[in-house]
Amino acid sequence: MIDGPVVVAALMALVSLMFFMERAWSRVKDGKRRARALIKKRGEQVQRIKKLAAATMVSKRDLRRLTAEYEDLREDCAEIEVKIQTVSRADNRLFVLEERRVPADNSWVVLVTAQQAAESPRSVRGWSSRKFLVWAPDAEAARVKAERRYPPANGFGVAEINAWVKPKPKMRAV
Repeated sequence: MIDGPVVVAALMALVSLMFFMERAWSRVKDGKRRARALIKKRGEQVQRIKKLAAATMVSKRDLRRLTAEYEDLREDCAEIEVKIQTVSRADNRLFVLEERRVPADNSWVVLVTAQQAAESPRSVRGWSSRKFLVWAPDAEAARVKAERRYPPANGFGVAEINAWVKPKPKMRAV
């Protein structure tokens, strides 16, 4: 038969087994809860990484586009600099002989040449010919005005006279 101390020992063993089982079960629950939290954190981290990857892709695409635009702008600037150098050449400059004009005057471009004579104190060094804008009623009057300012006796001469038509401003493409 079963003795009292054996029953007590069996009951104590059963109670301690249940106590350890309950502790083990709570540890399993804790482990599951921590695993779920870690899985949730991992999912959130994956979502953050995906968002950052998408933002990085957009930034990379923008960088490629901006780099291409930058290169296009550099090429355009180089072309404009070449055009500026072409336009700013000394033979493209147009000087105004005098500001006075009357409404009946026409615009004339007079090409004045300078002979580099060292004995002439009035000769201008540094240029051999210049274009002047002269307002006069006709070409002969334009010649007279130019020769009055730059006389042939001082080594200057009028090479050609052309009517000047003011260039129309170019429309900028927007």
